This record gives sequence, C-alpha cells and structure tokens, in this order.
Amino acid sequence: MLTELAVDKEMTPSAVALAWLRRHPIGITPIIGSTNLEHIVESCVADRVALTHDEWYSLCAAAAGLRSLSPLGSTHEV
Repeated sequence: MLTELAVDKEMTPSAVALAWLRRHPIGITPIIGSTNLEHIVESCVADRVALTHDEWYSLCAAAAGLRSLSPLGSTHEV
C-alpha cells in the first residue's frame, strides 16, 4: 500500500510515511535523522505530500494490521 501510494505521488515511501505520521491524531512526532543529506531532503519533501482522506485511512488500515508488532500493544488504536 505505502509503496504504491508513493509511486502514484512520485515520492519515496519514507516521505509518504512521514506525511501520514504528521497528520496522525494521537500526537506522533517523528524524530528525523540528519546523518546524511538525502534523509534531510526526503524529510523536507514529506511536507509537500498531500494525502486525501481516503489515502490517509487506507494507510491507517494497513498500519492496523501491524499493531501486534507495535510496542504500544494491542489496545492502541490507529
């Protein structure tokens, strides 16, 4: 899901994931690494990723399947 959406938007999967996290209602603040210029540029590009309501909910649904891998546990709602 993430890769296909990134291809459609001509962005990297990381930029789309950051855009999704920044819009998340539970107050997630991604910590952006700055070990190389490529990562910094990718993080800046994420601000330009516009997710539709349906795209955002599709990413939420995909992430919900990963809840069992989350350190937040199964009671965390996505």
